[in-house]
Amino acid sequence: MEHLLDGCKAKVARAKELIENLDREISTILNNGKYQIVGGHEFERRRYVFRLHGDPLPLRISVLAGEIIHHLRSTLDYLVWAAANKDSLSTEKIKRITFPVCQSPDKFKKAVKDGALSGIPIEFQNFIESLQPYHSADSKNSIIQILHDLDIVDKHRLLVVVTHAARMGRVIRTVGELTSDVAIIVAHVPPDPVPFFRAIEDGVEVHWLAYETTTPPSWSIENDFSIHVAFQQIGTHERVEAIPILWQSYKLIDEIFSILKVRSA
Repeated sequence: MEHLLDGCKAKVARAKELIENLDREISTILNNGKYQIVGGHEFERRRYVFRLHGDPLPLRISVLAGEIIHHLRSTLDYLVWAAANKDSLSTEKIKRITFPVCQSPDKFKKAVKDGALSGIPIEFQNFIESLQPYHSADSKNSIIQILHDLDIVDKHRLLVVVTHAARMGRVIRTVGELTSDVAIIVAHVPPDPVPFFRAIEDGVEVHWLAYETTTPPSWSIENDFSIHVAFQQIGTHERVEAIPILWQSYKLIDEIFSILKVRSA
């Protein structure tokens, strides 16, 4: 089995290389000065609005993200195929060997019954079962389910990643002199930066703060927003930063690979 795992190792290493390359490419795009968040008053509505401006994200980013996802998800199938004892299996059963990712125990049992883990030692089957999303408190947002779902999406269309995703910093600053009748309404400023993934189109609203005043404002509000590339949909969440999700997926696959390699030695 060890030589069969060499191919898996190469795919995992390639995925890591691609994530590093994609991270650098995204940083170059976002730091080219074309993207900025501009704040301004909507006095008639008594609010200060932040809008993000920038060019559409190159389709190449979606292509690269899809390639990474496929490398990682297919590695799971490679690992199962490498672990299977195929000597006593028919060609049809060998074709059914795959790494099942299931939302319920019943679906996992059905996948096994249908031959997904044909020829796999029982201890490997138990290990694979322990990785299933239904063991997670939030199965739809477990990283293995996210990886599985993203790979399915990419088989049918380009993964949707957007440039216009902004993370709001925790410090809000006013610039200029506030008159005595000004009251800025901030419901909650968290101890850590919180993402506000809102924007998709150029110039779309990212966030806003309400205020009360009778005097036309001559002051402004600043915040340390940061701009990210995000997936349009991850599990039940929208516009989640892409690179951390890719790294989480890589670390999961790398850990699974390491465990299976030790157990197969």
